[in-house]
Amino acid sequence: MLATELSEAHLREHEAMAVLRGLLEAGSPLLVAYSGGKDSSIVLALTLNAALSLKRAGGIVPPILVTHGDTGIENPTVSALAMQELEKVRRFAVRHGLVVRADVARPALNDTWAVSVLSGRKLPTFANSSSRDCTIGYKILPMVKLRKRLLAAFGKHAGRPVTVIGTRFEESTGRAERMDERKESAFVPWEKDGALYLSPIALWTSDDVWESLGRMRAGDMEAFTDAADVFDLYAAGGGSSCAVVADMASEGAKKSRACGARFGCSLCAAVGRDKSLENMLESGPGYAWLRGLNNIQRFLVDTQYDFDRRTWLGRTLDKDGFLPVAPDTYSPAMLKELLRYCLTADADEARACRRDGLAAPRFELVSPQALVAIDALWGLHGNAERPFAAVEVWLDVHVNGARYYPPKDVIAYPVQSFPAPRFIAVGEEWDQGYAGDYSGLRDLHAELAAREGTPNRRLGNGREVLQLWESELFEVDVEGADTFLAWEAEGKVADTASGASSGAISFFYYAQLGVLATSARHTGMLDSIVRRTRWKQREGVAGPVSAAKVKAMALSKTERDVQAAQRQASGNAFLGPTPEVPLRMKLCRPAYV
Repeated sequence: MLATELSEAHLREHEAMAVLRGLLEAGSPLLVAYSGGKDSSIVLALTLNAALSLKRAGGIVPPILVTHGDTGIENPTVSALAMQELEKVRRFAVRHGLVVRADVARPALNDTWAVSVLSGRKLPTFANSSSRDCTIGYKILPMVKLRKRLLAAFGKHAGRPVTVIGTRFEESTGRAERMDERKESAFVPWEKDGALYLSPIALWTSDDVWESLGRMRAGDMEAFTDAADVFDLYAAGGGSSCAVVADMASEGAKKSRACGARFGCSLCAAVGRDKSLENMLESGPGYAWLRGLNNIQRFLVDTQYDFDRRTWLGRTLDKDGFLPVAPDTYSPAMLKELLRYCLTADADEARACRRDGLAAPRFELVSPQALVAIDALWGLHGNAERPFAAVEVWLDVHVNGARYYPPKDVIAYPVQSFPAPRFIAVGEEWDQGYAGDYSGLRDLHAELAAREGTPNRRLGNGREVLQLWESELFEVDVEGADTFLAWEAEGKVADTASGASSGAISFFYYAQLGVLATSARHTGMLDSIVRRTRWKQREGVAGPVSAAKVKAMALSKTERDVQAAQRQASGNAFLGPTPEVPLRMKLCRPAYV
């Protein structure tokens, strides 16, 4: 066939493959960022075809590294498609003798949606959030780490590695402007932060992409896949029987969406209403199993401005020793409510999995590993009415069969401004006026049980703290979490059911059991958090507490400034209670009392 007889899309395919093959001939390994969408699908196909072309010509083909980012809360249909397509990539590579590695990047436990949001550490990213740090924690950082590890495993090559991405100028004005700023090119690798990138379909239109995918589906273009599932996904997500029509119909909505993606995370609150997921639910009963996820997502969006669902206690003292009082992350009551909804969605999916004879559940929002992390962090931050409260919720749902669903009558709260902050006088330290040695990360029982030496270590600031199990990041042992939930959970909940909030008991328990490990560089921060939790206990604001109670304890900005000025003028520090003798001294060293 003459070049003049080829379509515009067909010509663009040859053009892109020539550039990609040239990079491979120069000895550059190619890394493909694959999302499962139409653009990344065609980029992956072109890259593999370029490698195959060089192989058939007798050339030496550097490795192809395919990476996919799984946030853990992806739309399950997209995640399933991506896993299926990656397996096709592996089979394609074996069949043609290519060196291809297809791996999945997942966020660290502490950065997952379940642990970061349900622990109370962060809010979900909303449409008007000032940053998209979820994208960084859920996808970008895990992908960067994975690529570094893969490149190190394959060693050095004659050419620099090049990451191949599927950005296109036509997608939106904003996207085109950002691409121009980065000097993206379809023909020459461009550089960002010391790494090389190529945008082989930068000049393609949506029609070009769909035409090439159509040729793959028809078998007119050799590829690792026939792309049939991609067509089905777009048709369902766009509310149409035709993927191309659906893509065109939702183009305007897609351009305004967070992350610039049609199919985002199933619990993403940054997109407002998730039209693609709602379209899937309306397209037929085959997607009914996604309704639980959509209900939780709608609940998150609708309650964004319900400030009664927030904790009103800040987390950091200002320079004068005052704690801000204003809507912050989710309140302990809201965290418990959300955990119930998520565990119920998991339990319903597990039941559907057994009913339908599936090999495994299609999603899991809160794994045993995440549940133990949440439980430990609830205790650490004083977010529960008693120890092992998150485990109690897990038992309620997964063992006792209780079910909890988001209310159907929630009306989206109107946008409102944040109230002016108020302030609570704390002092220069959380344990102002108290015997600070035992107010932080120390465990009296562990010290009493130690026969030789001490179970503690000393920080650079001189404070003595419990020696924790150490790892590079905050981690929970998977097998340890499973074993705890299977054999010890009910006993621990029963033992503490009648007790009031006891600070970080659960955190200490998991840490000493060896189920939980954390970085040594975070120990000082953990010590401060425990002292803050003990302050919350003393003031009666640990666990579920009403916003009204916290606000009633607080000073206005004017009152705060007057009090701070008076203390500064008199040189008078905060006056706390009379220092107490540490309990360990009372029990073990009567000579000191």
